[in-house]
Amino acid sequence: SKIEGFNFDAWKHVLEYDDVMNQHRTLVYKKRQEILSGVMREELIMMLKKQVDNIINFHTSGADSNVWNREEIFENLKAFFPVSDGEKEFLMATNDREEIIIHYEKVTEDLYNQKEKEINPELMRQIKKMIMLNILDNLWMNHLEDMEYLRDSVRLRAYGQRDPLVEYKHESRKLFGDMLLNFESQVAAVIFKVAPPREAGRASPAIAGGAPKPMGTNFSNVGRNDPCPCG
Repeated sequence: SKIEGFNFDAWKHVLEYDDVMNQHRTLVYKKRQEILSGVMREELIMMLKKQVDNIINFHTSGADSNVWNREEIFENLKAFFPVSDGEKEFLMATNDREEIIIHYEKVTEDLYNQKEKEINPELMRQIKKMIMLNILDNLWMNHLEDMEYLRDSVRLRAYGQRDPLVEYKHESRKLFGDMLLNFESQVAAVIFKVAPPREAGRASPAIAGGAPKPMGTNFSNVGRNDPCPCG
């Protein structure tokens, strides 16, 4: 009876850890299915604008406009999307953070519209899907490794009178949030590097890091211990 009770407690403990991982798995599969169903154009533009907001807020928050490093702000914006040097004058002459954000959000949307026309709207839709799937899959694999490392590391915290499961839940939430932020950041960084196909009618865009492979697998009913349907 004691041995069975011990085994039950051990199994329950393992299941509680796996429940956390299963929540992440469910959310990632849901996001993946949303991408496969079709990426909303407005959603991607909002994602791009969010990166612009992050760059400007990071370099201007809590500081007087007189001490802003405007050169650094512009170089960071330029590294993110192909803003022209002519746009630098606006940044140099404006002291209102919100005005700067609104201006460069509009520039971002205009540049994306230009990129979409250059590539072809339908082809761009397929490219967006491939880029997002590739980035999400890579980040998810890295996340699985991070979670395994976290699970091993929190066990030692029991010696400090801290509940390993509570620590695991708390830090795994942060890891997952960071993964989603990283996803948006990487998508935004890659989307402006897409080049039009070299020959008409060929969907072979030059994407930094190589073109990802599209997958049309159904992820709707995957059990917690089933192998990944993507292979």
